[in-house]
Amino acid sequence: KNGGVLAYLAASGDTVSDALLNFQRYALVVCDGFSVELEHDDEGVQLLLHVSDPAWKRCRHLGEFTVARAICALRTITGVDLRPVCVHFMHAGAESASECRRLFGCSIGYAARADAIKFSKEALATRIPSADSRLGYMLRSYADGLLRQVRAKLGDSLEDKVVNVIAQRLASGKVSLRDVAAQLEFLNLIIDYLTER
Repeated sequence: KNGGVLAYLAASGDTVSDALLNFQRYALVVCDGFSVELEHDDEGVQLLLHVSDPAWKRCRHLGEFTVARAICALRTITGVDLRPVCVHFMHAGAESASECRRLFGCSIGYAARADAIKFSKEALATRIPSADSRLGYMLRSYADGLLRQVRAKLGDSLEDKVVNVIAQRLASGKVSLRDVAAQLEFLNLIIDYLTER
């Protein structure tokens, strides 16, 4: 109820998978200080939260609160005691590990590249009983308009893309030119360019 348009977009999806896709797609509308990535594998999906503020990595409360809020929100909208496969935090291990294991009902990892929540395929298929497809359609239309405005402000220049990648990598403390180039696939472009000459 207090999560704004992002929470309503998540709650309007038919399943947890839809909620995560909406969250990933529209997170930029709410905040430009983080980005959301979904990594799919044979077991399910891992939601990664990339934060640009280096202080986030050092402050366990921010990561733990954000993950707790996301999991509790999914439990609320599904009516199911949804348990992730695992949760990972960027910050170093803490005395709160046992409390996190109890609350989330899964294994906890630390010193990760991003705060992350892994969901099984079964969890992703969990239905959201209150999903309203008409409301979802209206919200997505509204959010798509906002997203276009945000993206227009961000720009599409090479410089803007480099700045965005560096901002994502800052929190890890591991920013290198090679890493940025790999993320933007510059190395392949440079190699192609040089081999054509």
